[in-house]
Amino acid sequence: MRRSQNGMRRCAFDFVNTLGVYLHLPFCDSKCPYCAFYSVPAVDSELIDAYIEALTREIRHRRARLPAAFRLSSIYIGGGTPSVLSVRQLERIGDMIRDAFRPAHDTEWSVECNPGSLDREKAAVLKAAGVNRISLGAQSLDDDILRSLGRRHQVSEVWRALEAIRSAQISNWNMDLIACVPGVGERRWHKVLRQAVEIQPTHLSVYALTLDEGRRLPVVMGQRPLATLDDSGQLRMLRLTRDCLQAAGYWRYEISNYALAGWRCRHHLDCWRGRDYLGLGASAVSRLGAWRRQNVPDLQAYLDGLQRQDDAPHEDEKLSPQVCAAERLVFGLRQIEGVTLDFLQGDEGLPAGPHQWPRPALRELQQQDMIWWSGNRIGLTERGLELADAVALELWP
Repeated sequence: MRRSQNGMRRCAFDFVNTLGVYLHLPFCDSKCPYCAFYSVPAVDSELIDAYIEALTREIRHRRARLPAAFRLSSIYIGGGTPSVLSVRQLERIGDMIRDAFRPAHDTEWSVECNPGSLDREKAAVLKAAGVNRISLGAQSLDDDILRSLGRRHQVSEVWRALEAIRSAQISNWNMDLIACVPGVGERRWHKVLRQAVEIQPTHLSVYALTLDEGRRLPVVMGQRPLATLDDSGQLRMLRLTRDCLQAAGYWRYEISNYALAGWRCRHHLDCWRGRDYLGLGASAVSRLGAWRRQNVPDLQAYLDGLQRQDDAPHEDEKLSPQVCAAERLVFGLRQIEGVTLDFLQGDEGLPAGPHQWPRPALRELQQQDMIWWSGNRIGLTERGLELADAVALELWP
């Protein structure tokens, strides 16, 4: 790992001139016990204003160093909780992005919002800025489950947030749900899923709570420690999720993501397909060709750094062709449609022979019924999807 400003050298198999932009707003009204993303429980208006100023400086510096011509595929604003910003601050963020990137009318522009902090005025401001997709962090549609997750909002606030989204005429919206919550049985989880599909979001993201995350939850359901689900219990819940959502017309196109026809998330797809993305803000990661960069995951260090210079404090890492290929393969296999192996052909200097990585590992995984292999395309079987992390470890060179 070393510091470098040369972020534009490319692996030979890169998707050229297509770029996604990710903007990280790390502010939350509280830190959820299971959350692994960089965030700070702060809603101090002056601190957020200072962060926006720093972001403006970083964006100006890094935009000037991008190629003159590229296609902006998507913008994604995450956190944290972007919707905790004030109306005025959201307007500033929208102006900043439009000035720097000039998004076209068909650019997918997503913003993560929490039910407790999204109202009609904020939704209208986002729509006016150009936002055309909302990702709503509902997490559940059961108040007891929300309390067990340490969430501050209630189901009634989910309904109010949906009214705000609809009043702003934002038709493309995702709902986040958390599966495999300790103490929640299959019948109760199935009820949550049925309620979710009745609301008819265009997209549903369902993330399984891991054992470690489950152990960090507050004790509220029954006021006693709750047993976390073992592997077999998690698999049952995830199969129930798949069957329920697909029966309702939500096609599973990635391990944790389901969408109605025509509503897959472009931002997610671009990441899984190995396309370049520019990460802005504290802790944000960028991938530009063979270079990966991470901004410092420290709010004060980020602010201090951008007061002294134009760019954010960060670390750069040049990825080898083998690591580039491995990441393409591992992330690409998260897609239900799988990936082709075309990028292993040609003159990239990658080990593509019949006895070199990754073919022996792929053949072994095929024998274990973890992957399917058809011509030049491979993908995860149902068993492989359930054990995707283990598959990824086997495929790493």
